[in-house]
Amino acid sequence: QTETIEGDLPSEAPSPDVDASPRQLSDLGWERYEARRELGEGGMGKVDLCHDHQIGREVAVKVLLPEVRGRTARERFIREARVQAQLEHPGVVPVYDLGVTPSGQPYFAMKRVKGITLQRILVGLASKTKSLEDRFHRRALLSMVERVIETVAYAHSRGVVHRDLKPANIMVGDYGEVNVLDWGIAKLRTDTDLTDPTTDEGAPQYTVPGSVVGTAGYMSPEQATGDEVDARADVFTLGVILFECCTHQPLHKGSAGDRMRSTVNGVDARPSARLDDPEFPTEIDVICERATAPTPDERYADAGEMLEALRAYLEGERNAELRR
Repeated sequence: QTETIEGDLPSEAPSPDVDASPRQLSDLGWERYEARRELGEGGMGKVDLCHDHQIGREVAVKVLLPEVRGRTARERFIREARVQAQLEHPGVVPVYDLGVTPSGQPYFAMKRVKGITLQRILVGLASKTKSLEDRFHRRALLSMVERVIETVAYAHSRGVVHRDLKPANIMVGDYGEVNVLDWGIAKLRTDTDLTDPTTDEGAPQYTVPGSVVGTAGYMSPEQATGDEVDARADVFTLGVILFECCTHQPLHKGSAGDRMRSTVNGVDARPSARLDDPEFPTEIDVICERATAPTPDERYADAGEMLEALRAYLEGERNAELRR
């Protein structure tokens, strides 16, 4: 349920204003990092746990895969590092270094994040794993979603739309830390103050009309149909994640194609409709319904507005608990 559909990469287009060659990147010496073990691999890059000899700490180093060739892929990889580095928030993994390996592959080093993904948590809760049920009860999951929405709200305030939010891209630490990962296909508004080397005049754009980018079952209807997206696309996905945290089951089920059709056609997004719980809070039903409305105009304007709604409910719950 985590296939990422990335149809927004154009063929090799010239980019005279952006030179991503090794000589332009800060290469502090590959001997600085000693690989310990692999942490994971995606479609474009591999992440290794490394020891940073210069600082004396463990870091995660992401390297562009050798088989991923072409200037466009290279520029997009570098763009991911630079966008993530400029989003300075506790919910975004900090980037420490950007450089190239001796073989010429770009890499960036970032904080090593320990924990488990929200996806693993939800799978464990669905299978009634007691250790996870004890730790991640509904109130804990709602507080976790609150921190995720807060991080995305910060990104929206900086003019960044994530476009690929999903439980697999949310890391939960042992002490309550919550990080939103993988900003590789983030979209920047034209009025953002962030530096984006791929939006200079003459540089290739990473979204073209009619392209589909995101993950089936989590992307918004406008993403699924290749239409223009803004912060409200992330709001839709946050509503899907909130629904899944309340029900321990995905809002859209089946194959990738089934989930895409379900997204476009629409489903009942009230968690109470899937739960045998007459006391399920109506306020959460309302938040999920509004966030996942089929048209963007019916949703919250951005993650900040959705955050206010969720916090109002959580504060009310806390006050009621104190009164009890």
